[in-house]
Amino acid sequence: MKKIISKNLSKLILSQNTENYFNLDDTYDNMANIDNELDETMENELTTMTPESLEEMQQGEIEEDEFINEDPTAVEPEGYPEFGTLFQALRWAKQNNETIRINYRTLHGTNIIRDVEPHGDFYAKTTNRRNIAVWDQTIGGIRSYIVENIMQDGNFPNGYKFTGEKFSPKFNFSRERKNLKRRLRRRKNRKLKNKYIY
Repeated sequence: MKKIISKNLSKLILSQNTENYFNLDDTYDNMANIDNELDETMENELTTMTPESLEEMQQGEIEEDEFINEDPTAVEPEGYPEFGTLFQALRWAKQNNETIRINYRTLHGTNIIRDVEPHGDFYAKTTNRRNIAVWDQTIGGIRSYIVENIMQDGNFPNGYKFTGEKFSPKFNFSRERKNLKRRLRRRKNRKLKNKYIY
């Protein structure tokens, strides 16, 4: 009787271990698939742009860009909300991933029409003005445009039109400047010093 029980028990243990081995193989296959997906994600990771990098790009504004334009007479699709300011419209377009067509005056004084995907806004130290960080569909690259230079005219009563086209983000925009953490640390230390001065 003991022999029969021990044989059945050993068969049961062996069958469980065999199932575990197959499960381990599946687990290793799943882990390999996850690793491959992570590698693809790392390759597809978006570039992070900061205000400094965008300001540098703006200083080196490319003159050839001025000769490429979108159609200024294109009609805006219906159903978009009305905004009190251009800045509100740009922020809404960013939050809702909406492409927007702008009428822009370059630093050289040339008017250009661009289809842009707003990714963020920042205050530029070089121009002392509010800028928008965009993916410029017309050029096919990252650009920074001064909000004040988005101009109204006959075709653009508000300086912009919605195109009716959605976009997926092309880069990450970070407002954090390189020296921000250092400045905050110094400010905290100054407060601590002032606290203990009688």
